[in-house]
Amino acid sequence: MTLALIPAFLIGSAVLAVLVWVGSLFNGRRGIDSRLNVFVSSTGSMVELPDHVSDDQPNQLTERLNERLGRLGSSENIRRNLARADVPLTVAEYMLVKVAATLLPSALVVLLTRSVVALPFVALIGFFAPTLWLRQRQRRRSKLFADQLPGMLNTIIGSLRGGFSLSQALSNVPREAPEPTALEMRRVVQEIQLGLSIDKALTNLAQRMESEDLELLVAVLKIHGRVGGNLTVVLENISTTIMERTRLRREINVITSQQRYASYVLGLLPVILALLLLTINPNYMMRLFAPGWTLCIPAFAVIMNVLGFAAIQKIVDIKI
Repeated sequence: MTLALIPAFLIGSAVLAVLVWVGSLFNGRRGIDSRLNVFVSSTGSMVELPDHVSDDQPNQLTERLNERLGRLGSSENIRRNLARADVPLTVAEYMLVKVAATLLPSALVVLLTRSVVALPFVALIGFFAPTLWLRQRQRRRSKLFADQLPGMLNTIIGSLRGGFSLSQALSNVPREAPEPTALEMRRVVQEIQLGLSIDKALTNLAQRMESEDLELLVAVLKIHGRVGGNLTVVLENISTTIMERTRLRREINVITSQQRYASYVLGLLPVILALLLLTINPNYMMRLFAPGWTLCIPAFAVIMNVLGFAAIQKIVDIKI
């Protein structure tokens, strides 16, 4: 009877989290611009507008959760990571997604296996899965922006040669660049129109995208703003440097592709094999999770598998 109540409680909690999140989607402000709804203060920091500025009234429960979570030290990091990954969720909604991702798989495992032995492992995987997905989306978006950076520089250089100022050249980028460069440069232009300096707006962009090439560009623009010079020639040199670095990165990715794919295969092979054996003969596999010293075997296997995958990824991650 107690075992049957565990999946019911987990499913009920997960459904409640999903319903609260879905309700916030329909009642809250949608769209990345309207949902973030930020303006730049006189100090250059990003500040959220009060709720009464918008015509739509957001979900009260998620607003209270956002208020409570905003007092935590990690809420600012979560908010920054959501903005970097371009995920239109608040901190409270993201935490509700993590709760649902933790409880639903745990309930299914208890229902299928009729045991709570594997519950901690499944709960940990479900809890960290949204974080890993968010980081992967953030890295993919930053890489795509870095690949589009030379084209953005060429647009700026062409505008400067046509007699436009630097702010006007930046405003031409969103109309010609693909995503995510268009979205990020549109934010930069909006910040400049709200009174922020070009250097600070580009610094905020570099913090969002975490690109070394973009940091180089921002540093050069800051130096040019102080000492002057021919900005067009400087940007042409930077564009050439960035294109060479991009070419080297692609060559290294091709050279190390076999090792990276080998790490994926070696990391997933034990998991797939364990799932197959659990499906074919669950009684045989469940002996590993019986109380006693045998629990050390799957725990040690998981730790060594993760360490091996991380070691191979670290080896092939060559910085330029």
